[in-house]
Amino acid sequence: MDLIVFANPNSDSSHGAAVLKHVTEKLKHSGKKFEVLDLYKENFDPVLRYDRTDPNVAKYQTLMKNANRYIF
Repeated sequence: MDLIVFANPNSDSSHGAAVLKHVTEKLKHSGKKFEVLDLYKENFDPVLRYDRTDPNVAKYQTLMKNANRYIF
């Protein structure tokens, strides 16, 4: 499985969104399995905080562990 990590606040009409659409269409056409992790839709907070842990960290770790390839 390929893991596509996408992070763009304008995920509908940005250049990055167009690239994401192109990549996902090519992967679908080739029959490859993939998953998109949209960090903005996940409300991901990139700031390291010692007083609390993001509850989604385990999910992100599992996605990364199970991926054969990362696409950013």
